[in-house]
Amino acid sequence: MNRRGILRIAEATIAILIIISFLILVQVRGRSADSVDFGDRVYEVLEEIAKNPAIRQEIFIEDNFDESRFVKEDSQIYIFARERIPESYLTVEIRACEEIDKICSLGEFVEGEVYTGQRVIVPGVEGTGFRSKKLAIFVYEK
Repeated sequence: MNRRGILRIAEATIAILIIISFLILVQVRGRSADSVDFGDRVYEVLEEIAKNPAIRQEIFIEDNFDESRFVKEDSQIYIFARERIPESYLTVEIRACEEIDKICSLGEFVEGEVYTGQRVIVPGVEGTGFRSKKLAIFVYEK
C-alpha cells in the first residue's frame, strides 16, 4: 500500500511537470511571434527608398539636411521613413554621408538597442559621373 502511494505521488509530479513545460513552451512561442524585428524593417525602408526615384532625388537636395548631415524632420525622406516605422516610442534618425567607403555613424552613444541599416544611394549617371551618398537609418528607443 505504501508503494502505491509513492507511485501516485510520482505520477502526479510528472504530470504537473509536463503541464508546466507545455505552458512555458506555448508562452515563449507566443511572445516571439508578436515581437517586431526593427532591424529587418530598417532594411525594408532602405530598399523602398532605393526603388523610389522621387525619394532618391530628395537625398541629393541639400536643404533636406542639417549641418550634421541628418535629415530634417519636415523633409520627404523623413516622412517616408516615419510612415513605415510609425511606433511613437521609437526615435528615427536618418543620416547621409558623402564617403561611401566609410561607416556612417550616429555620432553619439545611445543606451539600449539601436537598429541600423546603411545603403549606398545613386540617383543616376550624370555627365560628371556617379554621384552617390550612403544613407543610414538609426532606430532606437529614447
